[in-house]
Amino acid sequence: MAKPIIFKPILNVKEKRYQCKCGYNVTFGQECCSICETEFNWCNLEDSDPNGVDQHETGAKLDAGKVRMGLVLGDFANALEMVSLVGTVGANKYTDHGWLDVPDGISRYTDAMLRHNFKEHAGELLDPELTELAGKDVRHAACVAWNALARLELALREK
Repeated sequence: MAKPIIFKPILNVKEKRYQCKCGYNVTFGQECCSICETEFNWCNLEDSDPNGVDQHETGAKLDAGKVRMGLVLGDFANALEMVSLVGTVGANKYTDHGWLDVPDGISRYTDAMLRHNFKEHAGELLDPELTELAGKDVRHAACVAWNALARLELALREK
């Protein structure tokens, strides 16, 4: 049986794809890499160590194939801080978590997202109301991102 190898998840809308240790893109379920002929063990991908370390050996971490949250939370720290500021200003203006109960929320947050997007494309980079409420510059792009996240969260919660 082939040992699990190092896989790097690749975002692909149509199918789950990974990158072999040689750098070649492989599709989930593929038996071996077309380039380096490494055999794949897809059965327990999420229950394996990305470096092939046996789960009972010291240093093993069974996280191969799992979502790498740090890629977003770490790499977008500045953007997410500004999106968090938008959420904080909104909570102070309205109420904590009140956005979850807005009737027809997906449609309304879509409209808000588009309004902020159009303002930015018209040349207005900063949201004047939120900038005043926050006491620092708040970009329309952060409002677009917040509203996009609100829409997505409501859709995932099926509201």
